[in-house]
Amino acid sequence: MKISIIEKLQNINSVSKNFYKIPRLYVGVGEYMLSSVEKNFQLSGRPEKWKRLSPATLKKRTSGKSRRIRRSINGNKILIQSARLKNSISYTPTRTKVFIGTNILYAAIHQFGGYAGRGRKVYIPARPYLLIQNEDRQWIFNLFQREIFEK
Repeated sequence: MKISIIEKLQNINSVSKNFYKIPRLYVGVGEYMLSSVEKNFQLSGRPEKWKRLSPATLKKRTSGKSRRIRRSINGNKILIQSARLKNSISYTPTRTKVFIGTNILYAAIHQFGGYAGRGRKVYIPARPYLLIQNEDRQWIFNLFQREIFEK
C-alpha cells in the first residue's frame, strides 16, 4: 500500500483549517460540564451515590436553629443545604484548555473528604461532585471530532 505524501499533506491541511475553532469548543465543553456537575448534585453522586448524611447532621438540619433550611426543598439533600457550593461551580476557557471548579474554601473537603471542624475531629466522607463521567468523555470526544475532523 502506498500513501502519497501530497495526499497526507492535503489531509493535514484540511484538518488544520479547523484548529481556530478549538478555543470556542472549550466554551461548549465548559457549559456541558456545568450541566454534568449539576446532575451530580441532583442525583447525590454518580456513578456511585454519595455516603448518607450522618445522624448528627440530619438532627442539626431539622433543629429549631435551622427552621429556614428545614422548610427548604434542599434541606436533606447532600451538599445542597444552601446551594452555595453547587451554584459556585464555573468554568474558564483558554486557548488550550478549560478550567472547571469553584473558589469556595470548603469545596475541597467535600470533594476529597477528610477531617474538619474545631480540632479536626469530624470526619467528612469524600463526595466527589467535580468529575468527568464516561458519557461526558464521549460527548467531548464527539464534539471535537465533529468540529475539527469532519468539516
